[in-house]
Order: sequence, then C-alpha cells, then structure tokens
Amino acid sequence: MNGLRRSFRAGILLSLAIPAISDSAWATCGLNGCPIDGHEASRNEEVHGLLDASTVYGSVAEDRDKIDYWSSHVRGEAVLTPWFRSSLVIPFGMVTENNESTFGLSDIAMETTFLPFRWNQNQSKILVGSQIEFPTGDEDAHLGAGHYEWLPYAAVHVMTGQTMHYVQSGWRISFSGDDGSRSAGPTAPESSHLLHGSVLDPHSGNEFVYRAGTVVPFFDRLSAAFALQGQTVLEAEERGTTYLSVLPELYLGITRQLWLQLRGEMPVTSDKRFDWRMGFGLNYVL
Repeated sequence: MNGLRRSFRAGILLSLAIPAISDSAWATCGLNGCPIDGHEASRNEEVHGLLDASTVYGSVAEDRDKIDYWSSHVRGEAVLTPWFRSSLVIPFGMVTENNESTFGLSDIAMETTFLPFRWNQNQSKILVGSQIEFPTGDEDAHLGAGHYEWLPYAAVHVMTGQTMHYVQSGWRISFSGDDGSRSAGPTAPESSHLLHGSVLDPHSGNEFVYRAGTVVPFFDRLSAAFALQGQTVLEAEERGTTYLSVLPELYLGITRQLWLQLRGEMPVTSDKRFDWRMGFGLNYVL
C-alpha cells in the first residue's frame, strides 16, 4: 500500500511539474510546458527534486504557409526547503517553413515557487510563484520571443481520495529586450495574431493565463490526467480574445522514480494559436 501511495504521489508530481510550461515549457505552453503548470500537487519532504527531458511536435497555419515544429527541453527542479523550490528550463527547437528548417536554442526560463499553506496531511496546497523567461532564442527564426517575460501566478491543489483537482492562474507580461519597457503588442513582424512571440511560444504582450484539471490513478504507476487551459488577451487591440485548448495526458511509471509522459493538445475555440500538439517525455524524481 505504501508503494502504491508513493507511486501515485510521483505520478501526481509529474502531471503537474512539467512546465503546461510561460509558454515556454510545453507549448503555453510553449517550449517548456505551461509555466503555471510547473508544480506538483502532493509532493512530500522525501522528494528532493525533479529532472525531465520532453519533446513536443506541433503545427500552425493561417495567414501564411503551414509551419511545422518540434521543441525539446531539459528541466531541473530543486526542493530547497519544504516551502520553497526553484527550477531552470533549457529549451531547444526546430521550425520548418517552406521546406526549410532552423534549429537552435529557444528562450530559457527560471521559476521560483512558494507553498505558504498546506492542509489535508500536506496533500492539498496553495502555491504562489513567479517565472521569468529570457530572450535567448533567435526571434527571426521563430525560435524566441525577442523580449523578457514575467509570469506571477497562484494555484490551488485539492486532493479528494486518490484524485487530485487543481486550478492555476497567472498574469503574463512581456517586456522589451532593449530598455525593459512594456511590450506594446505583437513581437513577430508580419505575422497574424497567432504568432505573437514565436511559433514555439505564441502569446500577446499582456494576457491572463489559466488552467484547471484532474489527475486520476488507475493502477500502481499508471495515472491519467485531463485539463482545460486558456489565455485571454488584455491588450487593447484584441482585448477579450480567448484561446482555449484541452490536454489529455498519461503517466506510466517505469520504476518508482522514472516516469514516461504522453500528452496531446487540441484547440477548442475558433480563435487558435496552433492546430495541434503532441509530445512525450521522461521524468526522474530525485
């Protein structure tokens, strides 16, 4: 029974620790996963950190030729105290347009998380945190946004029986890479509203991001998750425009510490920033 609980905790950790990452972790869920999704729900003091390597494939097309892309990232997270942890995401990507491909480093992200309140034997939690993304990717090649980004966020994770429910939300703000001033709008010249930032990490300069989901265990070392996530533009030009997508996920424990992650993402609104995304990853719980 203790082995089942430990395996389930690891499955929950992974389902919420893959940055559904700013949009630089899983495709904002850009390259790293969602920035506000960089948190597990039932981690305990026995867990010291997390290492993961994930890959995402996707496609987008609207006012221009179809663009296919894949993005991969390496992420490390350290639990510094039971109340504080920090992570670093190093992403890479390849964009293919008109049969020409470009590969390179994307935008690196750093994140810190605080757990100010826990209950239900530490399985239910409130989290607050902040993610900063740096313009390390090539903007002209659609590998980077070309500006700094800041995402303060909050999340509530509630365990009922063996099922975890969570709600996360944050405010994503873009800053110019030149003088630190607020970005006034789209950062990808001659692109549609789908391609603000980059193909790997589409966004506006000022938007509200959110995600709600459930994680359910089926067997020892096998968990499934389903989430609805969205972004609502706050800039004057497209204020109120909302992008929603659904994300089914599956987590299979190869061992108690090594997990395989499978996930997909599809838009559910007429306004969309991509056509589809699918990916996989390997995650190691320290």
